[in-house]
Amino acid sequence: MLATKPHRSAGRPAPIRRSLDETYRYYRLIAGQRGDGFSAVAYAGKTSLFTGSGSDLEGALDDLKSQIDRNYADHLSRRKDNHPSPDELVLAFSLLSEKINDRVQSVLEALTAGCEVSVQQVLRRSGGDHEILRRDIARLARSIAAILSISLPKGPANTSAALDLIMEPSCVADEAEEIWTFRRAFSEAAKKYLAE
Repeated sequence: MLATKPHRSAGRPAPIRRSLDETYRYYRLIAGQRGDGFSAVAYAGKTSLFTGSGSDLEGALDDLKSQIDRNYADHLSRRKDNHPSPDELVLAFSLLSEKINDRVQSVLEALTAGCEVSVQQVLRRSGGDHEILRRDIARLARSIAAILSISLPKGPANTSAALDLIMEPSCVADEAEEIWTFRRAFSEAAKKYLAE
């Protein structure tokens, strides 16, 4: 029988973690040691939105999480009729930036000229068909609802409720509409987001 040597780290304390990378409410949180303390940054896409500090990694992350939670609560208290503000939508766009495809990007770009978007113009620029574009916009609206903690009904009413967050109601009801009219807040948010 062969004898085994004890592992070199036996008896040594585990190394102290000096950095951490995690996701919280769609934000990417990065924390690390800085000098004698710890700091953390919350990113929405590539944009740094919150910074925090603490005596250890968890303290720095807890500081960030409480700032994010306060920000959500503040926006929620000011929200009217369950419709997000332009600032909330810009934040959602930033958090979703990696998931915005060419068709959705074309819609956002078309919104810089106003609230109405020609479906045919968007499709000429980005490809696809009417139904694919509608699904992409509905998926975006559902993602925005999830990020902003806006509850949507389950079942068949889900798509129209999601689209109602970002589009005028008359437009949501008419699937064959060639001109889509988006809510003013969504149009303003598209302009701000693309200007960043």
